[in-house]
This record gives sequence, structure tokens and C-alpha cells, in this order.
Amino acid sequence: MQKLVPVWKLAGSRIGRLHSFAEVPLYVDSKASRVIQATDFVAWSVWHYYEHGHTEHITKLNRRFDADLGTQHGLAHLIRGYAKCPCVPCSSRRDHVVSSTIPVLPSPVSP
Repeated sequence: MQKLVPVWKLAGSRIGRLHSFAEVPLYVDSKASRVIQATDFVAWSVWHYYEHGHTEHITKLNRRFDADLGTQHGLAHLIRGYAKCPCVPCSSRRDHVVSSTIPVLPSPVSP
């Protein structure tokens, strides 16, 4: 795959020339770079918030996600019931205000 990426960047693909492409499209050990460690931390924090309702780390990160005119775009929660979801991305889409507090989510419903 790493040999194909430069070819795709120059020659393009069936959808045209690719301008933005991940430099390393494979698994990278988080010990290899601080950027990868930071990315892992953000992903882990978001996952823990939505899966387990843990707010400690997402609270520190929330204001760092991209937002414009009170609507958070840098983190989106794709859920059918966003009109009732208390999380910051959903509530900012409803109210156009990025909250400084992170609500505790209800426990996931088991099937």
C-alpha cells in the first residue's frame, strides 16, 4: 500500500487526482510519535465518553474541537435522536452554543 500511495497522488484514480492522502495508511505504533499518542488519547477520550459516560478527559478536550458560530463541527455525534441527545455536538446543533460543560450521557441500552 505504501508503494501505491505516491502513484495515486501523481496519477490519480478513477475519481481524479488525490490531493489529500494519509501519509502512512497503515497501523502505526503510538510510541513512534507524540502526534500519534495525542490522536490515540483524543480517540480514546471520545470513545470512553460515548460508550461509558466518562467525562473526565472529554471535558478537557471539548473546547479544542472546531466550532463556528456556536456549532461544533470538529466532533460530530451521528445519532438519529440528536434532538434529544445531551452531548455537546448534538446540543450545539440544536442551540448553536458550544457548552463549557459536558453532560453525563444515559447508559447505553442493551439489545
